[in-house]
Amino acid sequence: MRQITKKKVQYWTYEEFQRFLSVIEENSYLGCLKRTGFYFLFFTGLRIGEMMARKWTDIDWDNQSIYVDSTLYYRNKENWSASTKDGTKTASSTGWVKLTPKIIEMLKEWREKQRDIFGDIPYIFMCDGTMYTPTRWNCWKTTLVKKWNKTAKENEVLENIRVHDLRDSHGMWLLSQGIDIKTIQKRLCHAKATTTMNYYLDRLPENEEKVLQGFKSRWLLFLLPRKGIESF
Repeated sequence: MRQITKKKVQYWTYEEFQRFLSVIEENSYLGCLKRTGFYFLFFTGLRIGEMMARKWTDIDWDNQSIYVDSTLYYRNKENWSASTKDGTKTASSTGWVKLTPKIIEMLKEWREKQRDIFGDIPYIFMCDGTMYTPTRWNCWKTTLVKKWNKTAKENEVLENIRVHDLRDSHGMWLLSQGIDIKTIQKRLCHAKATTTMNYYLDRLPENEEKVLQGFKSRWLLFLLPRKGIESF
């Protein structure tokens, strides 16, 4: 019988992600886009295609949530689609995702900058009215990691993980905060809780066992399963 090799989870801790963010220019137009986008990925667990397919009309500002019902299919700058007819990568990925107050604040700031320069653009993470390839985010990420590592101390060097690994970083961050597996499963839209457990639990260092035992319920205020609006 062929042995199935388990995929190694690569991720940044919250502290590592903060180092990464510190390299991004805060006041520039492009810097605001990058900072908002990377922060959005780390603290929502969305896939890059799901993020780039989001429109401003998908946001429920009052309930601090965003609706996910499509993903970006990119061929080139003139040939791409983000239609709800194509749907998301998996059926379970469709639904509402709760946003943190910080993300809402950053989105509002980015929207003002976007409007001031290019007017009303339908897609949230469009820079100039045209759709960028998802690999552009990976290029930005790699450049920022290299910039940090040039002057970083040996124990603070960042691993050049994939942009998709920010999704796993979100899962591992939730786990380190004591969030239960079932909630993480719903947040990341895994079909089964056992999938989430097998995927992440063995990556949690033993010295964080106490964190898991000390459940921090305040983080649940930011989390809602994508299938409907429920309270925890």
